[in-house]
Amino acid sequence: MKQFLILCIIIALCGCIRENRNDDRIYEVLSFVIEDQNLDKNYGLTLTPEYQIDDTKSNKEFLLSLLESKNTAQHSTGSDRKQHFLELKVAIEYNFSLDKCLSPEDVEGMLYQLSSASNFSWNNNRLKFNLSNKENWYVFSPPLFSKDGTTAVMMVRHLCRGLCGSGWQLMLKKENGKWTSQRGITWHH
Repeated sequence: MKQFLILCIIIALCGCIRENRNDDRIYEVLSFVIEDQNLDKNYGLTLTPEYQIDDTKSNKEFLLSLLESKNTAQHSTGSDRKQHFLELKVAIEYNFSLDKCLSPEDVEGMLYQLSSASNFSWNNNRLKFNLSNKENWYVFSPPLFSKDGTTAVMMVRHLCRGLCGSGWQLMLKKENGKWTSQRGITWHH
């Protein structure tokens, strides 16, 4: 019985270590995002994460839109060319397009991360926002990581009292030990 109890304690500790490593990765990305996006630490923070990354489609649809495209030679029809032109025009005018760099396994893993993060909340001792500021505040989705941990996607919202604020999607990539960001759709309330 004593050995069983010791084994249970060891298993529980290993789970905590794995969770802390994941938390460290999340807060590493958040620290980068705060600096990279010039977020104001005098603003407040909603400690409950936002679980919707895109306001116009489901998380699954959004992540599937970031699947790597296969380079296949296809002949396009006139309507295909017109659709590609319209997509290109929107991408140029609004700079909405994020890199299509996720694999099906990445999408599956990211959706799993979302489903298992239901009890997660931000630790403001690590982030240092001004929680007493009720005039301006941020809401973040948890960053969702690719299978290899080198790509993440998330959403940032800046909100203020009344009907004002903005939000945007971010794709983050880690190359040579450093994160870079690409901003996707930006919306205004």
